[in-house]
Amino acid sequence: MKKFFIAVSVLMALTFFAGPSNALIGVEDPVQGNAFRVPFIVGMVGGVDTAVIYQETSTNAALFGTGLAATPQRGILSWIIWSPQSVHVGDGTRVFTRGDVDAMSLRDMITNFVGAGGQAALEIDLDGDGVNDHYAGYMTATEVSTLVGNPGINNLLAYVQFIDLANGQAAGTLATMYELANVVGGFTGGGYLIDQVSVSSAGGFPNAVNFDDSAINGVTGGTWEVMSPNAYVVSYWRERAMAILPPTFIRFTPRWYLHDATGESYVMIYKSVNHAPAVVNVRFWDNNEFSLSGAIDLPNEMNIINMRLELPAAFFAAYPAAGWIDIRNPDILGAQLRWPATAANPLVRGLPNWAPIEWTCWVWNVASSPAAGLNWSALWVDKEVGTM
Repeated sequence: MKKFFIAVSVLMALTFFAGPSNALIGVEDPVQGNAFRVPFIVGMVGGVDTAVIYQETSTNAALFGTGLAATPQRGILSWIIWSPQSVHVGDGTRVFTRGDVDAMSLRDMITNFVGAGGQAALEIDLDGDGVNDHYAGYMTATEVSTLVGNPGINNLLAYVQFIDLANGQAAGTLATMYELANVVGGFTGGGYLIDQVSVSSAGGFPNAVNFDDSAINGVTGGTWEVMSPNAYVVSYWRERAMAILPPTFIRFTPRWYLHDATGESYVMIYKSVNHAPAVVNVRFWDNNEFSLSGAIDLPNEMNIINMRLELPAAFFAAYPAAGWIDIRNPDILGAQLRWPATAANPLVRGLPNWAPIEWTCWVWNVASSPAAGLNWSALWVDKEVGTM
């Protein structure tokens, strides 16, 4: 009987502290949402393309129609293409029906919906030879039909694929899905706390509601979860019914792999603020526990790091070469190696206002050779948030 009452008291405590029943806010979890963000890399002259595939998991014809004359398409997806510095360079809409699947080619969208000036803003030098060779940035998209009286809410799933079939390479992962939080009268009525659904470049804990410095895709009427360290720790501590403490760090541990002299390895880090200066201390590791300190530059909102250009030469004296890179902000771990702190060499280094902004990371490893049948690529996400 004593155990019974203990169990009841625990359940009552959980009920008292219960919040929304969505997946853990602030994490790129594989659940349906209302909006999404994906990175893209597209060869300027052939080569890799980025495909974005989304599916409407609701099968309710009364909400989204069937595409037939009697029940035409009702779902609307609004999308925006952003440069690495988060310049809005192109936008448009797609229509879909219940249970629908739709695929978009970023090469096609950049060619047909982005002007010459916008295309120039997307150009990057991916291989570091001094010549721009790829378009890169990110795309956001929102199921706007939900925000104009359609109660579909969070029924969308999306995926991103980097595809170069002529060279035998294709890799994909789930898009960063954003759950619409104002299911019941806004985030306060829905049981959300401010840091779970807001992001600000100005810092602070809590923050002002923001998404890319505007309502997502210019659509008003919604409040979305965010991928900030603050959002994650609020969810983390609320799940445990404990006092909410600020996050202690944001960390990425991406795996790099260089198959041979032509192998490629890229780390893509998105953060919702452009920084200047933006040097972050890191530590490079190989598979044999050998490590060297170093630094990377993260000036843009979307940053693409070519690991072949960043790694010390000692790491790929022989192939295949592999390891990982420890990227942590603030740089607490590296600071311990530089004790004592001085004004020019502070104990804790890192980018400012890191806790309230959004961070996401993707890793793309590619095996390239003249023989397409021997080639492959892999794409996945990476992130860790400190809670102690």
